[in-house]
Amino acid sequence: MPADKPAVSIIVPIYNVEDWLAACCNSLLSQTWTDWEAILLVDGSPDDSISIARRFEDQDARFKVEEIENRGLGGARNAALEIARGDFVLFLDSDDELTPRALEMLMAASLRTGADIAAGYGEDLFDGGIRKRYWTYNAVQFLRRPGTYTLDQMPSLTDDHTAWGKIIRRDLIEREELSFPEGVHCEDIVFSLKSQLAANRVAIVTDSVYLHRRHGAAISADYLREKTLGDWIAEAAKTLDVIEPVDSTVRNHYVLNHTLKQWLTRATKFTRITNPDLLAGVERLAIRMLEVADDDAVTDLDAYSLAVLRAFAMRIPSTRWQSLPTDPLERLGGDGVDDDDFVTAVLGACDALDTGDPVEGHIAAQLALSKLVVPLASGYPLPRAREVLQSVRNLLGGIHPSVLKSVTTPAVQEPGLRLPDSIRIAWQTLATASTAAATITGLRTSATTVTVSGALEHRAHACFKDDFALVFVSESGLVTKAPVATMRDGNSLRWQCAVPPSVLDAGPQRLLLRQSRRYAPSAVDLRLELAEGAVSGGVTVESAPGTVLSFHAPAGLTQHRASHGERLFTFPNWYSNPYMTMLHTEVIGGGSEIPGTVDPGRLMEELRDRRASGAVHIHWTGPLIEKRRSQREAEDFVDEFIEALEQARARGRSVLWSVHNALPHDSKYPETAVRLHSEIARVADIIHVLSQATVDAVDGAYELPAEKVRVLEHSSYQGMYGDRLPMVDARREIGAGSGRTALFFGQLRPYKGLDQLFDAAIALQSDNPVELLLAGKPAPELAKELDRIRSSGVAVTSALRFIEDAEVAAWFSAADVAVLPYRKVLNSGSMMLAATFALPVILPDEPALVADYGGQPWIRFFDTTRSAAAIAELLSDGWFEDADVRRAALEFARRRSPVAMSRGYVRMLREAAA
Repeated sequence: MPADKPAVSIIVPIYNVEDWLAACCNSLLSQTWTDWEAILLVDGSPDDSISIARRFEDQDARFKVEEIENRGLGGARNAALEIARGDFVLFLDSDDELTPRALEMLMAASLRTGADIAAGYGEDLFDGGIRKRYWTYNAVQFLRRPGTYTLDQMPSLTDDHTAWGKIIRRDLIEREELSFPEGVHCEDIVFSLKSQLAANRVAIVTDSVYLHRRHGAAISADYLREKTLGDWIAEAAKTLDVIEPVDSTVRNHYVLNHTLKQWLTRATKFTRITNPDLLAGVERLAIRMLEVADDDAVTDLDAYSLAVLRAFAMRIPSTRWQSLPTDPLERLGGDGVDDDDFVTAVLGACDALDTGDPVEGHIAAQLALSKLVVPLASGYPLPRAREVLQSVRNLLGGIHPSVLKSVTTPAVQEPGLRLPDSIRIAWQTLATASTAAATITGLRTSATTVTVSGALEHRAHACFKDDFALVFVSESGLVTKAPVATMRDGNSLRWQCAVPPSVLDAGPQRLLLRQSRRYAPSAVDLRLELAEGAVSGGVTVESAPGTVLSFHAPAGLTQHRASHGERLFTFPNWYSNPYMTMLHTEVIGGGSEIPGTVDPGRLMEELRDRRASGAVHIHWTGPLIEKRRSQREAEDFVDEFIEALEQARARGRSVLWSVHNALPHDSKYPETAVRLHSEIARVADIIHVLSQATVDAVDGAYELPAEKVRVLEHSSYQGMYGDRLPMVDARREIGAGSGRTALFFGQLRPYKGLDQLFDAAIALQSDNPVELLLAGKPAPELAKELDRIRSSGVAVTSALRFIEDAEVAAWFSAADVAVLPYRKVLNSGSMMLAATFALPVILPDEPALVADYGGQPWIRFFDTTRSAAAIAELLSDGWFEDADVRRAALEFARRRSPVAMSRGYVRMLREAAA
């Protein structure tokens, strides 16, 4: 460490933390970046924390202990700032910890980019070592690849309201004269906002850097205690003053996303706030938020949040809702919430409102629909269901139709085929509750399809990153969803959807446009209005105002169905897996309907439904049995499933099965899985394997009858993720170095052998180092392995989360070679993805893989009897740097096009149906 001053000053205020202080200090000693000082500021702590702090000071000169009279967390931080010597400052609460590479990653990001602030994400740390991402770190910047942003580019930087989890240049703190308020809780929200507004840029590290310990003694454990709530109200009000003069984009995001979310967690528990002054403070904050945010942005809020915000701004809770038996805004089914009291509270809250007033009428309608009707429509067993629904209908009948135009109905879970009366009535209530929010502009019939198109005019600027589906609800309550294609057109959103074949000639259908906000927890169903002149032949308008339609099958569809197949039910329908999208492209293009489910119960309903038709295709079998509570339960389900599958086949439905894996990975019930696979193989008409070697791989466990087996190889991913990037650009994009790199891509799970890859990289560290690129969401069981590789000295660039489609090309383009260190594997989509980007691959010498790909120059196999050593040898060789090897990978990918695979699948479906 330099003699003059350290690079980073770590400020650790200490008060009553003797149980956790040693772990905190040890996390500093474990840092891979060693140029730091830690100021242990003992803030009049009454326990023995001072002895622990002195012990670490004696052990390592980088620890410096200071004692002051108690000034609270803010005062202790201020006192430490006065003596900090580092160019950068990091705040660490004394009951928390840093991850081993936290300083290294944050310093590298700041020094590389020149950013005033560098931040990673924090995780809540629970008893037993369980971790969960801290809620503010679900903001979009932490879900992308590493990057550097200004507030204009990324307003959600302001969501990170904590002082910890980041390094800040000390000259920014001094230049802006930043300090913490003393003697208050929630002391860091003003400091954080001011520092973000003053920073030139913020560099984001998409790795965990901070462990935030959850325990009952923490200040944050109870945000409704009087001291904490009162201080939060005061500090939140100050942030609104700070943000008020700022650019509208940043200001509106901070007020209506960050502040509103925290406000709602308190406002929706208002009956627990017994101090009237504090309740008045919560109401004042609602008034202030509406003052600071732009009116257009307020209108764009989801209807329920807007209704709650307006109710508090009108001081309704303190003046008209005091005598309710419980909080009508609480989460239904939450701790201590009695369902009967809840129903009474919601109806009482609505009765206390003047439904003749437009604003209060909107609040009443939105509250009743969101808190009573939607749960009932989703199947929640609310008491007095019929009475409740009649009360809501009476309420809606007394509200002017123009007011209902601003009401939206949250999307509900789709019910099964047999609807209880309460659910059916609830759906009918939702369907008639609000007036139009979007427009159908065109209904066109071609030779084989009916297409619906439309526009979403209002709130359009907030919708471009949303997902949409068209929802068809039959008179019996059967729900059919169809994907919607969208296109931005000026300040509106244009959309288009092909009507599913199952809806054609199926009677009247009520249409809704389902809007799913990508970073919001729930969707909303928007009513549709029919524009003048929108209807063409083949569609009948059943009732005004035009949202109930009957669709008639085009004349040419019967012949088309005969050649392409009318309906295909898939399980599990994992369309986030691009393999499924590629496989079904030709089927969808042919006009066939492809419903499906990930729910075994819904699959059983489908198999037992005598009205259902078309092929049934079973893909991965793990979801059928692996979540069963016991082997007996799994065995019983297999019996029921096979019986239902046989009955469906007896009614004329063809059955297909794709053998993706010999058995489910890490199976809890391997014997049951063997029986399940054996029975499916017996019943199926067609058994799809991705290579002939699959038959040999399962031999001895169960039999795949040769006459049923059809080989349809896994295609490459050409056209799915864009083109390969220049390696220099790709590495800059993900934050990787310039040396030799090895990529592991996909979910990090125990069976995938990450420990073997890590052992190989550690062995190479001294003489022939390789940087690991890790991209994918890890299983909790791998936490210790990940900590091990991070603390080993091996360079690691990682994004330990779901990788968005737009990021895939950068990860594969940045690597020299991909390593798939699996302990057991039958087929590999990651291998095909690597070939698509001309990336050589290291695979285990599994017989099935060697048989299929042993002659490929872009693939090398490691000896699974000595996995780590063999992987290290292949990484040292440099064979993958040969341009001819890369060309061979790309040529392999071109020969296996997704179009050819999809056409082969159509032929397989036709054969099964014959």
